[in-house]
Amino acid sequence: MPLACLLLAACAPVVTWHGNTPSPRALESLTPGVDTREAVAAKLGPPTVRAPLSERRWYYVGYAMEKKGPRDARPVKDRVLVVAFTEDGTLEGTDLLESARVDVPHNPSETPVRGTEKTIAQEILGNIGKFVPAGVPGSATDLPGS
Repeated sequence: MPLACLLLAACAPVVTWHGNTPSPRALESLTPGVDTREAVAAKLGPPTVRAPLSERRWYYVGYAMEKKGPRDARPVKDRVLVVAFTEDGTLEGTDLLESARVDVPHNPSETPVRGTEKTIAQEILGNIGKFVPAGVPGSATDLPGS
């Protein structure tokens, strides 16, 4: 019986969070209308991304990875915290966006590029004119050392 419990525990999923997702306690410490950018950075740490065209939005991005037994870990959940500031740099508010991930099938060894497939006719006819008869300048027998 103890062996069965040990085997079942070994197959339990392990979830780890990656990225910068502030804790609920850190979020509760924020005070809209009072905290400045510096205070928010001190409480939450630096943002993962700052809005490229405006200093009014900061983004804290994280994701959860789940590993079951010997299989590779896979992403299962995203979390994005959007922090908004007013024009004068005080905290306007926060918005926590959470979503389940969508599995996108892919082959990591090959990226398909549409429009590059050749038909049989293109394969056969594509070589016409590429062969140079022996003795003609530019042929394999015309190379130095041959």
